[in-house]
Amino acid sequence: MAVELAEQTHRDHQRLLAVPPYPWGHPDRVLAQAVTEGVLCAEDAALVGDTRLGLLSVADAAAALGIDR
Repeated sequence: MAVELAEQTHRDHQRLLAVPPYPWGHPDRVLAQAVTEGVLCAEDAALVGDTRLGLLSVADAAAALGIDR
């Protein structure tokens, strides 16, 4: 039983370390798919895209939304 569990854990670990098959998706398409699947709303996806993939700083995005520290 312990050997079987160890083998299963090893397979899961290897699967988690594997690189996703190409093409794994352009970041904009991944965000669009997240919106389609209801994981993010369109506004949140735009914020992620602008601050993580674009040139908008988080501080500037917060200021634009009226959020301060």
